[in-house]
Amino acid sequence: MAFTTHPAERRLEATSFENPVDGPTHALLARSLTDVPGQRLGWAVGLASLVLALSAGAFAGGIATGLRLFRFPGDVAMRLQLDHGVIMTCFAVLPALLSTFGAARLPRQLRGPGLAAPAVAAGGVAAMAIGFLCLAVMPARTDIAVILWSVGVTLQAASTLATVANMRSPDLRLSDVSPFVWAQVAAHGLVAMLAPMLAAGMTRALLRGADPALVVRAFEAPLNAVALIAACGIVSLVVADARRPARSETRGTGVAFAVMAAGVVVWMHGALRGHALSGVWLEEIFLMPAGVALAGLWIAGLWRAHVAPRPALFWAAAFIAVLLGGAAASVRAPAAGLHSVAELGAVLAAFAGLYRWLERRCGEAVPRMMTAVHLVFTVGAILAMLVPSAVVPSALAGGLAGVSLVALAVVLGVSLARARPFVDAAAPLAARSRA
Repeated sequence: MAFTTHPAERRLEATSFENPVDGPTHALLARSLTDVPGQRLGWAVGLASLVLALSAGAFAGGIATGLRLFRFPGDVAMRLQLDHGVIMTCFAVLPALLSTFGAARLPRQLRGPGLAAPAVAAGGVAAMAIGFLCLAVMPARTDIAVILWSVGVTLQAASTLATVANMRSPDLRLSDVSPFVWAQVAAHGLVAMLAPMLAAGMTRALLRGADPALVVRAFEAPLNAVALIAACGIVSLVVADARRPARSETRGTGVAFAVMAAGVVVWMHGALRGHALSGVWLEEIFLMPAGVALAGLWIAGLWRAHVAPRPALFWAAAFIAVLLGGAAASVRAPAAGLHSVAELGAVLAAFAGLYRWLERRCGEAVPRMMTAVHLVFTVGAILAMLVPSAVVPSALAGGLAGVSLVALAVVLGVSLARARPFVDAAAPLAARSRA
């Protein structure tokens, strides 16, 4: 299977030590895990973030299932709904889109030796994990959990921004980096500014005995906007694999990311002055128009290239459909559009990145039919969870989620079983380059 990648990544692959017999499929992974210590640490941090995101997502799913199956008192139900939103946004979605892909994929996009401060990034993941455990054990301490998350995500953002600034290859210009890098820079930069504000608001609520739910709801829209920027960056990487993006398209993607980021900056400016921009205006003026423009660029590029369908593109196409559907929904229900894109689109973007990794490691061994089954049942399970239990029974939602997990396990098992063996990581680097 031939892939067309961004110019920066093509230059990297042209100068990398690949096995021309086995191709780049497994040599890239073996080298990234063994050759450079900084990249090994980056993959370790990314894996730890992925474990945190999966654990938090499973825990939040359990809370959602319990709310659908059982009738709780009013105050308990409100507390569980608040914790569910915090866990999904702060400990599942954002770690998956930012920490996992940023730590594991960003050094390779920059052609650098690894993360600039892997210990700082690892400390950030540890702080977020402690915050999640605190919220899981003490559901009433949302304020402490969010403060710990703010510390952890700030450390993670500092490591990522330092990596882009200092660990980039000397011959790689900023104008040549992929839109994925710019999306990561924008998302981490915004988080680095939002997290201290959120921690300050939670600290004030903690000291005054106020309800932390008010602070959480105030920051819901900008955090969803950060998740949307990171998700669009991952999808842009998948779409760029299908054909060579024109420079005008790359610039247009960067402008769309800048518009999204500008909306969050305007919201923060208003919040600091005491009159924050509402989430509806943030969505209607900045996020959804830029998202629709991005979707139009992707669709036009794929249409002109006449690309063949690939598993990762299935998920990217589903994300584009959700993005356009969220924009249409925001016209009738302004509060629902951004929420649906952040919840469902984040999952689709994360799986698009996962399937991109599988394609580049296993090639044609990835089963396309089972990928489609996984996609259909995943979307169905998420939509069933979002619909009230009076409309969709909880047993149906659980069954769809179970089939989705089984399909994912089959895809991973078949892909890795049929793939060609890994390049011997113990072999000398020069020997692997001459193989």
